[in-house]
Amino acid sequence: MNVLVIARSRKCSDNHLWREADLNGVNVSVLSSRSEECRCDRHSQHGLGQIKCAPAWSFGTDTSRWIRNLKSELDASKPDLIHIDSEPWSLQVRNAIKTGLPVVPHAAENIIGSAPWWFKLRRTGLTSQLRKVAGLAFWGETSHRAIGEVFDLSSTPFAVVPACPPSPKDFSWRGAPIPTGVLRIGFVGSSAPYKGLPFLVSAIGRAGLGNGPVELHVLSTQGVSQSIQNVSFAEGIPMEVRRATHPREVADFMTKCDVIAVPSVRTRSVTEQWGRVAAEAQLMGIPVLLADTGELPNQATSLAKVLPDSDLDAWAHELSVLVADHRSERDSGLSAHHRPLIVQQEEVRARFSMASYVDAITNLWERALERAHV
Repeated sequence: MNVLVIARSRKCSDNHLWREADLNGVNVSVLSSRSEECRCDRHSQHGLGQIKCAPAWSFGTDTSRWIRNLKSELDASKPDLIHIDSEPWSLQVRNAIKTGLPVVPHAAENIIGSAPWWFKLRRTGLTSQLRKVAGLAFWGETSHRAIGEVFDLSSTPFAVVPACPPSPKDFSWRGAPIPTGVLRIGFVGSSAPYKGLPFLVSAIGRAGLGNGPVELHVLSTQGVSQSIQNVSFAEGIPMEVRRATHPREVADFMTKCDVIAVPSVRTRSVTEQWGRVAAEAQLMGIPVLLADTGELPNQATSLAKVLPDSDLDAWAHELSVLVADHRSERDSGLSAHHRPLIVQQEEVRARFSMASYVDAITNLWERALERAHV
């Protein structure tokens, strides 16, 4: 079976699933219009040659560059099926369907049913496209339900599997650090308001935890706005901001944190999708706080505590409890939830198993091909 994957980027962290599928017997070629170089030395001997990317000097949008390169890639790889990490209503899917090959979109649909009409306008033609595809993949149950709201999936092959799961090799079990006198709260990701960093700062302040018992450690590729830093300073919350470009740097950052917070905020238009940070932290044995929004609750293992999104009092209370527990563990020298328990490791590995993801996506491709050839 030859599969051409239209990926969101050529970064190694976004392509583990496709490389693992290729290593497990499927001939996978990956095309991306993005020009980022992969800096992962572990994959320098395998897989990078499969990542086909439009020249960096190409004019136009990522989509237009991809369309110009599609025909030559089809001639080179001669795929049996095209898998696209994009919504069914996207321009990529529309153009792939025109090739006459079976097409499987990979939806991370986060437009909620109550979104304003002008936001849902991008869904135009969705049901028409869904009738033409050979199968569907969903990042999580949230996107599965969102598509199910508008289309009967009973006769369409589908699988629920994230397109860009983290590699367990990068995020192996380490456990949280030994408790100290200060609770180190980690936040990884964009500082955009809907990701919840301003909310997290406010929750720490609401709990009255400034000036001593906590530190806030932020890893963000975009940096942190001065307004957020000003609020943190006013609340007496020490904030350390770092940047990282490699999964191992993210992993090293997490091992220095006692808990990772994922406080995403539901908006009027969208809800959070599959959270890679939540998976990464749990794979390493780090406790996480997850907002009860979108797909995040479905990612919770026994290492996670799910809290109401946008509820400052609930988050402030839980942070206060964590600080008290942290002090108790430090004083007693015991740390039950930080200790790398075998049961927790097995639970987390099963929940975020790369082998299971590969089996699911491969099985979907086989069923989609069978349906297309009927």
